[in-house]
Amino acid sequence: MNSKLLFTIFICIGVVITGCNDYKSSEFEISGKITSIDENKGYVYLNESTEIKYKDYNKLKVGQSVKFVLYSTLEDDVWVTEKIKVKSVEILDRS
Repeated sequence: MNSKLLFTIFICIGVVITGCNDYKSSEFEISGKITSIDENKGYVYLNESTEIKYKDYNKLKVGQSVKFVLYSTLEDDVWVTEKIKVKSVEILDRS
């Protein structure tokens, strides 16, 4: 096989592989008041609608104002509770 053609094929493969592996998860913040905690599932509910899976839910109380820093393990901009991970939690108000 021609060395120039082989070189071109390797360059194209390298570009494709690099482009596919360039995904970086983005962080986002959600703040609000804890309206309920589901101990069976390990979910914390903010503002009666947003559910966040948090393994240390027992450190939080209903009525507290908190700020979660979250990131998704998915490449799409969709909310799948099981794929949203908690980076940090800040308790804003210890009501």
